[in-house]
Amino acid sequence: MSAAYPPLPHERHLAAVRERMSLAAGEAMLVTDLVNIRYLTGFTGSAALLLVGADGATLVTDERYGEQAASQSGAYADVVAAAPAEQLGVLARSGGALRCLYFDPEQVSVDLHDRLAAAFGSASLQRRGGVVELARRVKGDAEVERMRAAARIAVAAHARVLDSLGDEPTEVDVAQRFAEAVRELGGDGVAFPTIVAAGARASMPHAMPTERRVRAGDLLLMDFGAMADGYLSDVTRTVVVGDSPADPEVARLIAAVTESHDAGIALAAPGVTHAAVDAECRRVLRAHGYGEGPTHPFGHQLGLRIHERPFLTSTATEELEPGNVVTVEPGVYLPGRIGCRVEDTVLVTETGREILSALPS
Repeated sequence: MSAAYPPLPHERHLAAVRERMSLAAGEAMLVTDLVNIRYLTGFTGSAALLLVGADGATLVTDERYGEQAASQSGAYADVVAAAPAEQLGVLARSGGALRCLYFDPEQVSVDLHDRLAAAFGSASLQRRGGVVELARRVKGDAEVERMRAAARIAVAAHARVLDSLGDEPTEVDVAQRFAEAVRELGGDGVAFPTIVAAGARASMPHAMPTERRVRAGDLLLMDFGAMADGYLSDVTRTVVVGDSPADPEVARLIAAVTESHDAGIALAAPGVTHAAVDAECRRVLRAHGYGEGPTHPFGHQLGLRIHERPFLTSTATEELEPGNVVTVEPGVYLPGRIGCRVEDTVLVTETGREILSALPS
């Protein structure tokens, strides 16, 4: 499926990281997280290390992925296939006489730190966390195109599932049907395990599918997403199955959460903080008599991972900027009774926002 999309600008991604690090001669950064390695070089295998220097990069993997890595990443990094025990030595030699090696302390174990110290000799090991993640927050056009496709596939697959509920499938069946529809519509797979909660189970925000049957008149909460060439979407819909009118309490809840969701999205724009969007969602819920809703975040950024920082919380003072892709997902959950969440994947644009997961007109 990736052939349908414009190429990702990995060289630009590498340059952005070098700029953030202000890497000079004799300095390099070790990247161990596979998602970050994919972002920087395009490599999609399950084992690799990447050394980013001021003027070049070296990717080392094992012999299983040598040919694949050369094909995917050879334009952006020197690729070496080596046995795991030899890989740090390969990187140390490729970096030359380094005086400083940066690493992310959240991704390097104590054991790996000790092995880095031995392999890189006199180089000073310095902590520098979250650099690639910061670069990943702003999506370029090629990334947005993948996420737009992932969102559209997800909502189309959900619509197919809703049309198939006449035979009273189980929640497990519903999740399986969604996964099959994503594949049939051209997605690479689901973005995360699909949440399916019918009836009173909708009061559990992250309920996993069970053998409970989904019947006409049931409240049905589904949290779902699709993957398109590695990039993800995240959507939640809460509906009443079938044509029967909703119970008045259910209808009131869905209306309140939908208004909260719409208000949060309407506020999202460059310069607005994540906290302000969260607060606007909670203001609407409070006006409808639901307090401020649960304490969990009412959204998050996403991309190559389904949950990326910053989240929409009361303490997230970071401002939205063009190219951010976020979810807005207020919810209210009344234990043992009912629950509702409404969520969309939203691109922040130069002038406002675009709902990537909006139903086609």
